[in-house]
Amino acid sequence: MSTQALFKFLLSRFSGLRTRLKTDANHQADCHLRRKLTDTLCLIHQDLQAAENDAIKNDDSATAAGLFHIESEIDVIRDHLSGWGRGMGRDTKEPAQKDQRLTKEIHDALEISEKLREAAHIGGPETLKKLMAELKQQVSSLSAVINQ
Repeated sequence: MSTQALFKFLLSRFSGLRTRLKTDANHQADCHLRRKLTDTLCLIHQDLQAAENDAIKNDDSATAAGLFHIESEIDVIRDHLSGWGRGMGRDTKEPAQKDQRLTKEIHDALEISEKLREAAHIGGPETLKKLMAELKQQVSSLSAVINQ
């Protein structure tokens, strides 16, 4: 393939993407939110691992198991979020409706994850358990929207 033919091929591939990004006003905001949520989830994951290690040292296997389960849920949603950035979760039939639902779910998960991050540092075990349950519910809801 000649250089000119390769250039035309690449240009044709990217022109559709460029048009799609121009028409998708929520795309940039969603990407920013997704990155912020992913970063926050990474920090929470680290906090939960530290708390899990403390629970193991204190022979509190129930808390350690609960923390491990939430860490696994966080890993799953981080995988979904990174995949969505490469096109997963983008439905050409109803992109605007899906983007609105996705933005709302990301906002909600981000709000819960920020509370959980605070609780991991200063909250008591009951607060942490309650927020872990809320985040698990929100993670499931966000996964459902992404996988539609």
